[in-house]
Amino acid sequence: MSPSKPKTRGKSGVRKAATSAVEPNNLESVVGPEVYRVWVDMLSRLGKDGRTHRLAVVVASMLQHAALLASEPSRRRRGRVAVAGHALLNALQEPEPGGENDELAEAVVRLFEDARVPHTRTNRRGDEYSLVDASIDEFIRWSDMPWE
Repeated sequence: MSPSKPKTRGKSGVRKAATSAVEPNNLESVVGPEVYRVWVDMLSRLGKDGRTHRLAVVVASMLQHAALLASEPSRRRRGRVAVAGHALLNALQEPEPGGENDELAEAVVRLFEDARVPHTRTNRRGDEYSLVDASIDEFIRWSDMPWE
């Protein structure tokens, strides 16, 4: 028996791993399967040839919607914790464009992979860049208006 995975006895008396209240790290666990399917479809249609600065805003708006859902008190009271939801809320509380947002990045990478859209690109100079990072930066800077 592994010390990191507590075991419990099920009805049959057979030992099984204790279930956790933590959901997988994906945006579907925050927004639900129907909304997530629409997002995957949108991204798959727009993403292959879409301009990075436009796709980043589209994905950032998806993240804003997911953050609103994750922050609803009724969702938090149910006792189920979505890793992606925590990552979204943490990124908003400690906004750091280009900073450490590994859990959120993992969920956004999964969105791009589900849509079968490459999340890295190469610019004209041959430098590789990330649509995931650009999307998270747009999400974090959502309310910024530097012209004000």
